[in-house]
Amino acid sequence: MPIEGPDRVATEAERAGHGATTPSGGTPRRSRLRSRDGRVEWCAFSAALADLRVRVLTAEIKAANLEVALATNRRIGIAVGILMCRLGVTEDRAMAVLSKHSQDHNVKVRTMAEEVIYTGSL
Repeated sequence: MPIEGPDRVATEAERAGHGATTPSGGTPRRSRLRSRDGRVEWCAFSAALADLRVRVLTAEIKAANLEVALATNRRIGIAVGILMCRLGVTEDRAMAVLSKHSQDHNVKVRTMAEEVIYTGSL
């Protein structure tokens, strides 16, 4: 009879991969199955690969969004600087003016920032 608990010693069958049990006492799901023609199918591997593909795609989308944010943040900073100079206000006030104008005209802040950069005013 095997010893239960953290210092549990694996039986010969468990070391060989036969008769292993999960901590709850159930039999673990096999990650390798044989199909009718004898080819080995790796179900767990396929699931892990699919999960990794989703994670990579998500990371690529996040990276693209961060690149856009970085580029537009610089442009918004330039526009805020222009408004600070033109209106003679602080950075916070210039950003508030840009944001308010953006909301009033239902236009993104980055689009308003481009307008300020090219025209020098709102």
